[in-house]
Amino acid sequence: MYGTQYGQTYVIFPPLFGHQYSHCWIDFRYIQDAYMRGKGITYFENSRRATYAQRAYSIANPLNRVAYGDSLWGITAGDGPNGYIARGAPPSQNDDGTISPTAPASSIPFAPEICIPAVRNLYNTYSGSIWGDYAFTDAFNPTHSWWDLDVIGIDQGPMVLMVENWLTGSVWNRFMRNADVQRGLQHAGFTRVNAAVDPFTPALQVVANDPNPFRIAATIRYRLPSAASSAPVGLLRRRGPRGRASLRGPEAAGFHDARAGRRAASRAASTTRG
Repeated sequence: MYGTQYGQTYVIFPPLFGHQYSHCWIDFRYIQDAYMRGKGITYFENSRRATYAQRAYSIANPLNRVAYGDSLWGITAGDGPNGYIARGAPPSQNDDGTISPTAPASSIPFAPEICIPAVRNLYNTYSGSIWGDYAFTDAFNPTHSWWDLDVIGIDQGPMVLMVENWLTGSVWNRFMRNADVQRGLQHAGFTRVNAAVDPFTPALQVVANDPNPFRIAATIRYRLPSAASSAPVGLLRRRGPRGRASLRGPEAAGFHDARAGRRAASRAASTTRG
């Protein structure tokens, strides 16, 4: 169902896994099928909106669950006090207060600016109870003082894959080079998208940098939706204030690579979208 929840208009499916799993492999950022062409967005943008809607739901916290907020959310299928069920929001679907770390972690490529703070908060606040040899356990529920001991591969896998896609795009790049995948997408009606139809396309989008984080130098891959005379890029330092660098044009619309080194960023820097 295509509708609006908490200010976001998208294909509504409350458990976040439905907006994530196919994206582990398929790079939907710049392709559309007939349905999404009719909506003027991509499935990647659709998942971004679903992620933002769930965070907004958690901030509103209509069911008064314990600890929900702007940096504590993550409602999807998983373990809970009453077993493994499909939870989601919005709208509320079996929301009993259970938080699954895989939900924000596996949405990092869509909205790192809200997902990374949520994952960091999960670790900083609850790692004593939900972190083990294989990273996060499946879920926990502050409302019912319940803590899962299980680690489930179907949740761990998407976290690893999606973080790698955000950092380097390597899973997407390898999978999308497969001829069978390309034939399947063509048969399903997917075509390259015109950047102008994506309402979330910023003036410049950093697609990946390799390596990330980097110490000496890195290649930054970025996308311009239209020709530009210069391209500002934000640089995040692990310690200290943000830095900025400019990739000088003029440059045509499309994908570009640029080399960044010590003079563009401090030691152990990583990139963010400008």
